[in-house]
Amino acid sequence: MIRIRSRLETGRLDAYIKKLDPMEAEIAKASAERIRASAQANAPVDTGSLRTGIAVQTHTSSDYSAVASAAKGQNPEAVILPAPPLPSRKGAAEAVVVVEHGKYVNYGTINMAPRPFFDRAVAEERPRLVDEAKRAIQP
Repeated sequence: MIRIRSRLETGRLDAYIKKLDPMEAEIAKASAERIRASAQANAPVDTGSLRTGIAVQTHTSSDYSAVASAAKGQNPEAVILPAPPLPSRKGAAEAVVVVEHGKYVNYGTINMAPRPFFDRAVAEERPRLVDEAKRAIQP
């Protein structure tokens, strides 16, 4: 009789996860900050509220209110979106556009071609984030 067995040893994986865990929040926040900086650099400017209006949120902190106030100061007519909830996962961070017209600029409309300032920033950051996570767990 032939038997086929499979055994998954997670000891090494668990060690990597334990090593990454304390650095996860720091890596995620730095990544969100780089996304914000890149999106701001690439955002088209009319009044400046779009460029100003990109916040960073983590599980425990957010500059959404300050960024929303600054964006409103740049353009009093700008529609400020309600603040989304903070990321629920401990090591998570996110960059968030606070002005409503950001989605129309990024994705376009029937009358306006997309100018993907935010999607481009995310795409540029993705490989760097992966590399940083890999370096963080290297023995």
